[in-house]
Amino acid sequence: MIEEEQGSVTVLTLLIITLLSITSAGLMSMTYNEIKTSNYNYQRVQAFYIAEAGIEYAKNKFANNISWLADGEDNNNDLAKSFAGGEFNLSKEVNNNIVKINSTANYNDLTKTVVATYLYNNSFKYSIVAGASSTTEEVAINIKKNAKITGADSGGDIYVNGEVDFGKGYELINCDIVEDDEAIGLKFDIDLLEAKADDYFVQETSPVINGNSISYSDHSLEYNNKNNPFNINGSGILVVDGNLTIGKNADINSNQNNDDSFIIITTGDIRIKKEFDMQGLLYSQGSINIKKDARIKGSLIAQKEIEIAKDLNLVFDDSYLNIFKDFNLEVVEVVKEPSLDLISWKEVNN
Repeated sequence: MIEEEQGSVTVLTLLIITLLSITSAGLMSMTYNEIKTSNYNYQRVQAFYIAEAGIEYAKNKFANNISWLADGEDNNNDLAKSFAGGEFNLSKEVNNNIVKINSTANYNDLTKTVVATYLYNNSFKYSIVAGASSTTEEVAINIKKNAKITGADSGGDIYVNGEVDFGKGYELINCDIVEDDEAIGLKFDIDLLEAKADDYFVQETSPVINGNSISYSDHSLEYNNKNNPFNINGSGILVVDGNLTIGKNADINSNQNNDDSFIIITTGDIRIKKEFDMQGLLYSQGSINIKKDARIKGSLIAQKEIEIAKDLNLVFDDSYLNIFKDFNLEVVEVVKEPSLDLISWKEVNN
């Protein structure tokens, strides 16, 4: 009887030991898997943070050196940096004012990619941009009679650092008014454009403008002579380091069926005393004043106020951005004080 009981105890002990062994093995296996999963998740998170750090590094590099977005010496498309025990590799794509930054992080055996797409210098997506008025504290855009402004899917809103006065009435098609207290950051690199100029005006007050070249004047220009009207055809750039005054009707690529766009950039004010018809970009670091009707396919941008005494018919079109490429320039090369506005952000499974 005692032997039977001892045998039963032995069997029970062996059974318990077996069960404990199986349980311990299971627990060890579960613990190992949990540690393995936890370690994988940790590495995955680290790889993501490193990829994010790459995007921030690219934005910071851009903020300190805007030409980094352009191709050229010391501006390679690919860039690798060690960070937090891993490494991120950057590549960039620039298409006019759209910038795509790819950041691929490597951490141990894991790879993670983040792709961020930005709108470069968002002033270019607007039909009209106007800053603070020099005569009043409120009104930045003043159109005395009727205003018809047509936007597009790619942009065309009105950005104003102040108030808008449309006078007798207005019609906004596919566009909105964006009122913001933040100062306008769009400025062109005049020195670079001067260096790239094909035609250079030193003494002429009303030179004939070649519509298919970069023309630069180191002084104000004034067109009041009926024998020298301000008529331009082509896809060029006129840079005036001073004011631009046009006393007659201004006609710039008025045939709306062609693909030409012209860019006018001044460091001073723009004054047009008669009717104005243009396809392209009219930009002033001062103010813009048009005394008669204005018909524009493109954009109006002024650091100060914009005033049009009669009607305005503006259709937003940003094809003038292609002009920079035509002259082997990138927008990021010729524009100062830029900004990057996030359009999209996504993680890519590697």
